[in-house]
Amino acid sequence: MLPASTPMSMQVERRLLGFVAALAALGPLAACEFPTPSKHYACDKDTDCDPERVCSPAKYCVLPSSMEPDGGVDTDAAPIDSAMIDGDPFAATRAACLAAGYTQEATTSGLYRFVTTGANWTNARTDCENDVAGATHVITLSNDTEVAYQRATQLDAWIGWVDRPTEGMWHVLTAEVPVLNYQAAWASNRPDGGSDENCALMRSGGIDDVDCPQAHRYICECDGQAVLP
Repeated sequence: MLPASTPMSMQVERRLLGFVAALAALGPLAACEFPTPSKHYACDKDTDCDPERVCSPAKYCVLPSSMEPDGGVDTDAAPIDSAMIDGDPFAATRAACLAAGYTQEATTSGLYRFVTTGANWTNARTDCENDVAGATHVITLSNDTEVAYQRATQLDAWIGWVDRPTEGMWHVLTAEVPVLNYQAAWASNRPDGGSDENCALMRSGGIDDVDCPQAHRYICECDGQAVLP
């Protein structure tokens, strides 16, 4: 990336600071977990729910009770019940990840798979995403707890940050808001590699931008977050 004194670096810094402000409005960062059913189905009105659901008086998206004909007009045969919330929508994904070799880490509550053999960033990305479609990817460091976890367990390992195809515009593989938005997550004077260093690696001193064809180990993460196109 370009030195801190250049216009491109200033552009990156402005973008990062904007993300920091957005994060501050969300409050403290929590450990990376699947949403609970209650959070996943919370609502204020019917339009907050999927089309097949309605918003119950208890403010949960539920499947409506069965319908029975009444004089040719369909009417609700029973009151809406909050107990009709489906089971954990992420249970199947979690089970699939465990079957694919992921283990749950107590500190972060996240599901991870460690790969200690070296691969370039593109191959690492492909390997992780092939585990469970729409749910697994190279670790994206969603919060400070996850950063500390990777520093303690897997240094010099790829993470899911990249500034391709737009030079100087770093982003993560998923739609989540990660600690990428903290300039402090980067190692001192990083990013600094310009157009030659477009992928990110966790070092002991923080995140470093390096050449994507390099071979490094990596961590695959299962959090139910789909990778953006």
